[in-house]
Amino acid sequence: MIEDQAHSVSCLCRSVSFRLFGDCTWTSYCHCASCRRATGAALTVFVGFRDDQIQLVGREPRVFESSPGITRGFCDTCGTSLWYRDGKLQSETYFLLGAFEHPESFKPKHHAFLADKLPWLAIHDEAARHQGFSVPRLLQTAGCDANEV
Repeated sequence: MIEDQAHSVSCLCRSVSFRLFGDCTWTSYCHCASCRRATGAALTVFVGFRDDQIQLVGREPRVFESSPGITRGFCDTCGTSLWYRDGKLQSETYFLLGAFEHPESFKPKHHAFLADKLPWLAIHDEAARHQGFSVPRLLQTAGCDANEV
């Protein structure tokens, strides 16, 4: 793992934290109702990393299975949502952008579940739009550009 390409992710109380090494695999907004409920936000932004790029440096997060094959990690002390895993996207974890020490380092390239977008939310970017998932299931994805703003 390359130390100078490390990204820090942590919960609000900083008891659950990770270091992520190298380039991310994917960045996307998610507009689905499940992510809204899991985070309490109008939409979510995820940044994907391969599991071999992830180092846990704090204590283990609590894990919740939100639907079959979908797990979400969060801090059981402060409640911060930290990541999402999909059993159909093996060996990758998708961290919530707001948990990064430097969230400005990642520009979302996709909008997932656009059909579920809240009607009052206006989108004025050039990110690709998808009515469903933005990452094909059972496939790994091309890289994203960290530090692209």
